Amino acid sequence: MIYKEISNFSSDGKELEYLFHPQGIAVVGVSQNPANLGRQFFLPLIQLQYKGNLYPVGLEDSEIAGLKIYKSILDIPEPIDYVICCIPASATPQLVEDCVKKKVKVVQFFTSGFSETGEEEGKELEQKLLDIARRGGVRLIGPNCLGIYCPSQGLTFLNTTPSLARSGQVGFLSQSGG
Repeated sequence: MIYKEISNFSSDGKELEYLFHPQGIAVVGVSQNPANLGRQFFLPLIQLQYKGNLYPVGLEDSEIAGLKIYKSILDIPEPIDYVICCIPASATPQLVEDCVKKKVKVVQFFTSGFSETGEEEGKELEQKLLDIARRGGVRLIGPNCLGIYCPSQGLTFLNTTPSLARSGQVGFLSQSGG
């Protein structure tokens, strides 16, 4: 779903800085339930000491790891560069609309149920997200995607031990599935 053509990037890569070194991350779809996927994305960011501001977003009126769970990204008072989406596909158009209003730079979809299903409904939903994102200047990663891993920043999608999260000189890009 990333739609910005490579020719539009400058040679210094500054357009990607917010991807690998975001100042604020919101994980949308967090709850206290240990099996919750939003929680499984959120807690490793704390474990690996993510270097920016971190915000859980979910339906519960509570806290996780000592941080308030916000009801919406629009309720977060600080800027957000990167949103990790762990909510049902049907709720994603409103999330992307909110991200446009919040001036979020990128939304990564762990969420599935788009064109990768081969179903017309999923293709239409993905196109709707692309239209909203293009109109609002938001980049999309995914769907059904683990996202960016940048150990020097503490940006992870894995429940990784700190000894495995050392930064080094190797870059790795992967795609699986159709």
